[in-house]
Amino acid sequence: MRAAVAKRFDIVFDSPWSWESLLGTARVVSYGRADGLARLVELLPNSGADSILFVTDEEPPPWPCFVAPASALTDLLREQRMCEFCLVDAGMSWIVFDNHHNALIALGSGLRM
Repeated sequence: MRAAVAKRFDIVFDSPWSWESLLGTARVVSYGRADGLARLVELLPNSGADSILFVTDEEPPPWPCFVAPASALTDLLREQRMCEFCLVDAGMSWIVFDNHHNALIALGSGLRM
């Protein structure tokens, strides 16, 4: 699945900081000390739609990968310690990374930017 995401978004998706390869074309939404997960949910076009979660957590792949509605995945993340992750809609029209700079890096269509 990681290879399909890399191909679709033309990114190097084998690094703990894969979001760096998006910076030229992506939108960056800094959230500072605010609730980053709440901001993420605001960006999503449909939090009930299936999405893919990669928990990258500044580690090289392989990464844990989960498929579920985006709302369930953000609820799961809220119950964990803070970590870096990437969320992709199942149709691969958008991708959002959360990084250690307290920023969401988003690319694709349909996001509410």
